[in-house]
Amino acid sequence: MCEGWLNDGEKVPPSKFGELAQKYSECSSAKRGGDLGWFPRGKMEGTFQSVAFATAEGDVSQPFKGANGWHVILVEGRKA
Repeated sequence: MCEGWLNDGEKVPPSKFGELAQKYSECSSAKRGGDLGWFPRGKMEGTFQSVAFATAEGDVSQPFKGANGWHVILVEGRKA
Protein backbone atom coordinates (compact mmCIF):
# COMPACT_ATOMS: atom_id res chain seq x y z
CA MET A 1 0.00 0.00 0.00
CA CYS A 2 1.22 3.50 -0.84
CA GLU A 3 4.60 2.43 -2.13
CA GLY A 4 5.58 1.13 1.32
CA TRP A 5 5.62 4.51 3.10
CA LEU A 6 2.61 3.85 5.29
CA ASN A 7 3.53 0.21 5.84
CA ASP A 8 6.99 1.25 7.04
CA GLY A 9 5.66 3.96 9.35
CA GLU A 10 7.22 6.71 7.24
CA LYS A 11 5.39 9.84 6.22
CA VAL A 12 4.27 10.27 2.62
CA PRO A 13 6.53 12.83 0.89
CA PRO A 14 4.52 16.01 0.16
CA SER A 15 5.56 15.81 -3.51
CA LYS A 16 3.84 12.40 -3.80
CA PHE A 17 0.67 13.23 -1.84
CA GLY A 18 -1.60 14.12 -4.79
CA GLU A 19 -0.49 11.14 -6.85
CA LEU A 20 -1.11 8.73 -3.98
CA ALA A 21 -4.46 10.33 -3.11
CA GLN A 22 -5.64 9.82 -6.70
CA LYS A 23 -4.51 6.21 -6.62
CA TYR A 24 -5.63 5.08 -3.14
CA SER A 25 -8.22 7.49 -1.73
CA GLU A 26 -11.87 6.45 -1.49
CA CYS A 27 -12.92 10.08 -0.93
CA SER A 28 -14.54 12.19 -3.65
CA SER A 29 -11.50 14.50 -3.34
CA ALA A 30 -9.31 11.78 -4.92
CA LYS A 31 -9.86 13.16 -8.42
CA ARG A 32 -8.43 16.47 -7.16
CA GLY A 33 -5.37 14.80 -5.65
CA GLY A 34 -6.97 14.77 -2.20
CA ASP A 35 -7.46 18.54 -2.15
CA LEU A 36 -10.24 19.46 0.32
CA GLY A 37 -9.77 23.18 -0.12
CA TRP A 38 -9.69 25.62 2.78
CA PHE A 39 -11.79 24.78 5.80
CA PRO A 40 -12.26 26.53 9.16
CA ARG A 41 -12.23 24.98 12.61
CA GLY A 42 -15.57 23.35 13.32
CA LYS A 43 -16.22 22.12 9.77
CA MET A 44 -14.49 18.70 9.97
CA GLU A 45 -15.03 15.89 12.49
CA GLY A 46 -13.05 16.06 15.74
CA THR A 47 -10.04 13.81 15.11
CA PHE A 48 -9.61 14.99 11.51
CA GLN A 49 -9.77 18.63 12.60
CA SER A 50 -7.36 18.09 15.50
CA VAL A 51 -4.75 16.45 13.27
CA ALA A 52 -5.22 18.99 10.46
CA PHE A 53 -4.64 21.97 12.75
CA ALA A 54 -1.78 20.30 14.66
CA THR A 55 0.16 19.42 11.48
CA ALA A 56 2.68 22.07 10.44
CA GLU A 57 2.35 23.87 7.11
CA GLY A 58 4.09 21.93 4.36
CA ASP A 59 4.06 18.72 6.39
CA VAL A 60 2.15 15.45 6.04
CA SER A 61 0.48 13.85 9.04
CA GLN A 62 1.02 10.33 10.19
CA PRO A 63 -1.85 8.03 9.16
CA PHE A 64 -4.73 8.18 11.65
CA LYS A 65 -8.20 6.73 12.05
CA GLY A 66 -11.07 9.18 12.16
CA ALA A 67 -14.85 8.80 12.17
CA ASN A 68 -14.85 8.25 8.39
CA GLY A 69 -11.93 5.81 8.12
CA TRP A 70 -8.17 6.21 7.72
CA HIS A 71 -6.63 9.54 6.68
CA VAL A 72 -3.34 11.21 5.84
CA ILE A 73 -3.33 15.02 5.66
CA LEU A 74 -0.99 17.37 3.74
CA VAL A 75 -1.26 20.90 5.13
CA GLU A 76 -0.36 23.25 2.30
CA GLY A 77 -1.09 26.48 4.16
CA ARG A 78 -3.33 28.34 6.59
CA LYS A 79 -5.54 31.39 6.29
CA ALA A 80 -5.36 33.98 9.03
